[in-house]
Amino acid sequence: MGTFTVPIDVTDLARTSSVTVEAMVDTGAIYTLVPETALTGIVLDEPETREFALAGESVVEYTVCYARIRFEDREVISLLIAAPEGTTPLLGVTALEHAGLAVDPVNERLIPVRGPLKQAV
Repeated sequence: MGTFTVPIDVTDLARTSSVTVEAMVDTGAIYTLVPETALTGIVLDEPETREFALAGESVVEYTVCYARIRFEDREVISLLIAAPEGTTPLLGVTALEHAGLAVDPVNERLIPVRGPLKQAV
């Protein structure tokens, strides 16, 4: 089983500008991450800075905002991290779950899944 990429369209909330990038599908990443240089021309809606812990336990600060992320004919509004230049774009698990998609690692594709909805008795 290897990694694979999918094209994602990142659009500001007002739908005034967008960009398409190839993002690695990463179920180990919570959020979707795109290099800030790829976001040139995108209006970041209410950007803020947040701290994140990297795998080596170092702490970094990145700009985040909410954006429309479209992939596999589905669109979600999700938190987007604007990462430094040279960072590999990642499609994180939060966006996948909100889109109702899961990873089929054998066939290297995304597949639709039913959302779990528990009802209180």
